[in-house]
Amino acid sequence: MAGFTLTSKGGVFRELLFPSKISLPIQGVIQQNDPRLTDTFALWDTGASASVITKSLAKKIGLQPIAQSRVHHAGGVSMSNVYMVNIYFEPKIVVPNIRITECDDQPNFGMIIGMDIITIGDFAITNFNGTTKFSYRAPSEGYIDFVEDAKKKPVPTQSKPTPLRNDTVEIKHKQTGKIQKGKWKKVRAKCQPNGDWELVKVL
Repeated sequence: MAGFTLTSKGGVFRELLFPSKISLPIQGVIQQNDPRLTDTFALWDTGASASVITKSLAKKIGLQPIAQSRVHHAGGVSMSNVYMVNIYFEPKIVVPNIRITECDDQPNFGMIIGMDIITIGDFAITNFNGTTKFSYRAPSEGYIDFVEDAKKKPVPTQSKPTPLRNDTVEIKHKQTGKIQKGKWKKVRAKCQPNGDWELVKVL
């Protein structure tokens, strides 16, 4: 298994940008410092069915189109170039020979990672205490189910009050549920750990 986690600083993420590398579909073992790899930022987008690359990044790498694809967008429908690339996510996630479609240039990233890559592995976002943790691993290793996790957690129990001798308290019979009130100094003997009565609250 290989994976990474990205943690926000000073608030939650409004977009998921992760430093990545991209190359022509070269074969063999590739090191992260290989000069044939180009650095860029990738926007992870679960609303994108397929991954895309900006025109300027495709030109920088020297990609040659292998096909064209009909792309639906806010402006209508257009034909865009399709390329074959390798994509690398540190430390050891490599997505080889993936088809990627060209898109217009963007100011903050060179690629959009869509569901074609996201579904190769496991993808999770949490925002506990105002901090985002975006985590990904590949290949998939199992389910992440927050509902099932919640069922497995023990239900917190409320600590029993600690009454003073002259406090008025309420006690309950463990079997019948009968409630009785009185001074703690008078009923305390009934509320032994192995007794029939238990302390409910201090009045």
